[in-house]
Amino acid sequence: MESLPVEIKFAQNLAGNETKTRLKAVKKLKKYLKVKSASKKDGFSCEDFLKLWKGLHYCMWMQDKPLLQEELSTTLTNLVHDLSTHEAQMMFIKVFFITEAREWSSIDIWRLDKFMMMVRNMLYESLMVMKKLKWHRNKLEGLTQMFYDTVMNPESDTIPDGLKIHFCDIYLEEVEKAGDSQLTGSQLLQLLDPFIRFMQKAKNATLLKRVVSCVFDPVVTRIADEVWMQQTQNAESDDTEEAEDIPFLTLKFDGKLISDHIFRVSQEDDVLSRNRPMLYGIVKKLQDIQEGVLPQEKEINISEGVTGHEVRQAVNTLMNLDGKKDRKKKNRKKKNKTEKHTGKIHFI
Repeated sequence: MESLPVEIKFAQNLAGNETKTRLKAVKKLKKYLKVKSASKKDGFSCEDFLKLWKGLHYCMWMQDKPLLQEELSTTLTNLVHDLSTHEAQMMFIKVFFITEAREWSSIDIWRLDKFMMMVRNMLYESLMVMKKLKWHRNKLEGLTQMFYDTVMNPESDTIPDGLKIHFCDIYLEEVEKAGDSQLTGSQLLQLLDPFIRFMQKAKNATLLKRVVSCVFDPVVTRIADEVWMQQTQNAESDDTEEAEDIPFLTLKFDGKLISDHIFRVSQEDDVLSRNRPMLYGIVKKLQDIQEGVLPQEKEINISEGVTGHEVRQAVNTLMNLDGKKDRKKKNRKKKNKTEKHTGKIHFI
């Protein structure tokens, strides 16, 4: 009788009922990854990693207690740094996202938090792989292509919407943690690429709005904050204190580079026509900022202790509400004009 492949044995032990068995398997796997990935003749295949990640997934599944879950999530996602080649690292990350996409719908509500944490941790570690390579252009393009293929591809039926939503929610936070102020405007544009491509072909209106609100709106706000800080450098207010409250402060997005790129891709033939207005909307906001028109231009009284970023968020909310009221008024007027008069006078 043939013995089981090593990867299957690992998967069985990683998903075992006994905590000691699982933790022992993780420690052994750490050494095994380093040795086998260094072999030029007998490295890892995608099938090998699929078997291992199934075991690692259920290793996390079996772990209870929040602190231990957090520790295990960090340990498992850090395994990527034990692989000896970049190719093996990328395949390891790719198969992780393939595995979580496959298993996502079967995760119950009681276990979802720990898998959301593991996705966050793997996103961060994948960015740290790029950081160690000094954000090499071709390597970064490979990573963002992989993010698109395994998480943000709108044409794939195997990627749950819940995973896409979670990825959008956490993306910029992890980019800021890993990238800090090292990232250039072109590198940040490349990191936005999976979401720009998603907006070109996505049919789900809810997901489109989520991408805009969680990725592009914060980018627009961050660029506006940068312009606002430059305009108020000589003001009497304590700019340093306000700057500390601005999200994604260390990320230096290039508004012109982003707007030019989005405008260019929005002209491509394969872009869904109903998605173009949303893409043009992002471009318009960025172009306005370049011309010195910030998201708010109203004179308002600011309470003591309120930051400039909070003011801009509040004004944007009010402007949206004003727009909704205007639309309601127009709809009422249109309705009244179409009503038949029966001796009664209608006051508009």
